[in-house]
Amino acid sequence: MAATSQRRVYLVDAKFQFKYVKMILVFVVIITALGTAAAYVMLWFGLRAGGLLTDDSFSIIQNGLAFGAFFQLAISIPLILLFGVILTHRIVGPLVRVERLLDEIGEGQFGRQLQVRRSDELTVLVEWINRMSKKLERLEKEGKIDVRLRKEEG
Repeated sequence: MAATSQRRVYLVDAKFQFKYVKMILVFVVIITALGTAAAYVMLWFGLRAGGLLTDDSFSIIQNGLAFGAFFQLAISIPLILLFGVILTHRIVGPLVRVERLLDEIGEGQFGRQLQVRRSDELTVLVEWINRMSKKLERLEKEGKIDVRLRKEEG
C-alpha cells in the first residue's frame, strides 16, 4: 500500500502573509540604507575631510559601498521572501484551520476536533475549542440544545 503524501501549501492567506513579509523587507532596506549612509559619512568625515583619501580612492570606496549595499539587498530580499512565507505559514496555517473548525461548529457539526503540531498559545486555544466542541456535542445528545432551532434563527 503506497503512502500518500500531502503537499504543504505555504501561502494559506497570501494577503496576510505578504503584509508581514513586506514589513520585514522595508525594515531590511531601511537598515541597509542607514548602514551604507553611516559608512559613507564616517569615510567622508574621517578620511576624506582629513585629507587621508584622494578623490580616486574615495570614489573607489564609494562604489564599493554602493555595490555592497546592492549585493546585501540582492541576497537578503529572496531569503526574506522565502523564510517570511514559511514563518508566517506557521502562524496563519493553524489559524485558518481554527477558523474552519469554528465554522463547522457554528453549523452544528459538534464534536469536531483539531490537532496542532506544536506547543504554544495557539495550542491552548485549540484545546479550549476542542473542549467546547465536545461539550456542545454532549449537550446535543442529551437534548439540552436544539441544533435545528439555532440553524433556523441564524
